[in-house]
Amino acid sequence: MQHPERIYLVLCILGAILVGSNALMYGIARGSRGANFDWLKDLGRTVRRPWSKEQDSLKELAKQADKIRSDRDQGNSP
Repeated sequence: MQHPERIYLVLCILGAILVGSNALMYGIARGSRGANFDWLKDLGRTVRRPWSKEQDSLKELAKQADKIRSDRDQGNSP
């Protein structure tokens, strides 16, 4: 045994693979019984449009600013 630290590395990798595969199988089995994966849909939506929340907020702000401007313009010119 010239490199015992490599043995520990291999054991850690095998343990991670074992735990990961079991977690994956559990998730698949849970999903088939009607588990809710809304977070996955939200993640996909966020990946497709990462700034959508900010854009929606800015659109609302622009609408309110336009409304204030139109109210102000109507008040100044009777």
